[in-house]
Amino acid sequence: MSIKVNKTYEILISIILIFNLRFFYIGNLPKLTLEVNIIVMVMLYILFAVKKIIQPSGKTLIYFFILTIFISIEILRSNNLATNDEIFKMLPYTYVLMTIPFLDYIKRDSLSHFMKLLVIFDTAALTFRSLVWCMYNFFGMQLFSGIFDQQGRDWSKGTTIRLSSTFLDGIVFAYLCYLLLTKNLSKKKKITIFLLLLIQFFYANYVYESRSQILCFLISGLAIYLVRFSKSSNKIIWLILGILASFMIYFSTFFQNMLMSFNINGSYGASTLVRFQGMAYFKDIFLEKTSNIFWGFGIDQDTHIVPGMIGKIYISDIGSIGYLFEYGIIGIIVSFYPFLMNIVDDIRKRNAFCMGVVVYILLSSIMAQNIFDSVRIIGVPFALAIFWCGDEVEEK
Repeated sequence: MSIKVNKTYEILISIILIFNLRFFYIGNLPKLTLEVNIIVMVMLYILFAVKKIIQPSGKTLIYFFILTIFISIEILRSNNLATNDEIFKMLPYTYVLMTIPFLDYIKRDSLSHFMKLLVIFDTAALTFRSLVWCMYNFFGMQLFSGIFDQQGRDWSKGTTIRLSSTFLDGIVFAYLCYLLLTKNLSKKKKITIFLLLLIQFFYANYVYESRSQILCFLISGLAIYLVRFSKSSNKIIWLILGILASFMIYFSTFFQNMLMSFNINGSYGASTLVRFQGMAYFKDIFLEKTSNIFWGFGIDQDTHIVPGMIGKIYISDIGSIGYLFEYGIIGIIVSFYPFLMNIVDDIRKRNAFCMGVVVYILLSSIMAQNIFDSVRIIGVPFALAIFWCGDEVEEK
């Protein structure tokens, strides 16, 4: 019976991965994916209620309760969107509740098996999307070209149209990096892991064309190495300094000049310029509403057209800074609390894998790929499930 329950869990999780990794593009995919996620989540909870072997901790239930209150308040106080749009934007926050069934599945099986499932699906998605990207950009072949409609066919930094990353990239990268540093793995397995890491870097550099993601990969790998091998008590200081340095580099003139150097005219690419303009635009709105600093200016549409600016600006383009503007200091604290607290636990337990995951999530969220964006928030329950059973990874 336990095997059947495990298999049912695995099938339901696989359905979530197939839809949210966007192997295809059918009609209104975001709406369809949302509906599938809600239906599967209900099925997961039915299975959990009938066959559960774990009891959620009091801290977990309190966090979910506070998050639910936060979501409800944001919907009630917002007047920027129609009611249906508000619900559509906030409903993905309920995905976080899938953490508990995921934990039940991990406890029944193992974290390593759970991660193997994520690695298989994420690698398949990146490989598939890379092939589609190559056929479309270099050979003019229209196979599965609807995938490009997710971001638009004008989303490019040069001559090729880009494809976005997946919500699993940081989690999978940290796991592969952790395994690569494991001493008891065979040479053959390490070569396989190295090749899988190359796929991650290839996609980030050529298909996604995101230097910020590559920077997050490198600092996440550094965090894993420091926590796993450094015997000095100074490793915490070095890790914090590394994170702070990455923030400074990203927002410094040096980094901006580096971006300029990729343009043959020596000026910002259109996408970078729009991002800087968007940050200034949303910051002004945020600061003008001084009474809402703690709550932000509320639920808003992602796309804005502002007179005098190049193209459209997107609040999701400026990562968790845009999230701060939209939901305020309280929203940042409520949403990122478990990620921030996990750093302390990871250092205390010397949990290198989970440290790599949380460093990647925090860095990427600040830069441009906020984990609470509508297309990435499905990654939150996967990350929390790994954190809250993270002590097992060191034994696998």
